[in-house]
Amino acid sequence: QNALLTILNEKVYRNGDQEIPVDIRGIITASNELPPKNHSLDPIWDRFLIRLELANIRQFKNFLNMITDTEDVYEDSVEERAKITDAELREWTARIDEIEVPAEVLNTIQVVKIKIDEYNGRNAGNEIRIYDRRWKKIVRLLRTAAFLNGRNQVDLMDCFLMVHCLWNKPEQKETLQEIINEAIRRHG
Repeated sequence: QNALLTILNEKVYRNGDQEIPVDIRGIITASNELPPKNHSLDPIWDRFLIRLELANIRQFKNFLNMITDTEDVYEDSVEERAKITDAELREWTARIDEIEVPAEVLNTIQVVKIKIDEYNGRNAGNEIRIYDRRWKKIVRLLRTAAFLNGRNQVDLMDCFLMVHCLWNKPEQKETLQEIINEAIRRHG
């Protein structure tokens, strides 16, 4: 667990005295269940910025196709011309850093944070815990969304992505959606 945290935070794998750089562009994980309420897992859970909950396959035909398909799902089937090169990634990273975060977006984020703090004060035991590092990553995601949509600044529509970054338990998503919607409507 500590090795994974070091990889996620510092992009380095430590093996005794040896430090091995880990060239990661992103990590995607999947699980059949959320981590149990266990404070030892909280640091890892916190490192995954975007959280999507998917339901089981509903149509029986699609389920049968999935279980009988023999295609190697781990095979890299993306054409080389469609892949992002290291040079492009470095360029995009620099350009994403230049994306402006206007006052209306910062105000909206601040209001969302305040409303979450107020919610936590009323809901002991079901708090929505968000560490400062997560807010920084959220702003990076909003900048990336603006960049990928050809804009030079974040807009309020990008703020709707926050709901996928803030929940710790699925039952918190509806509350967060309401908080975010209200913040955008009234304070953005």
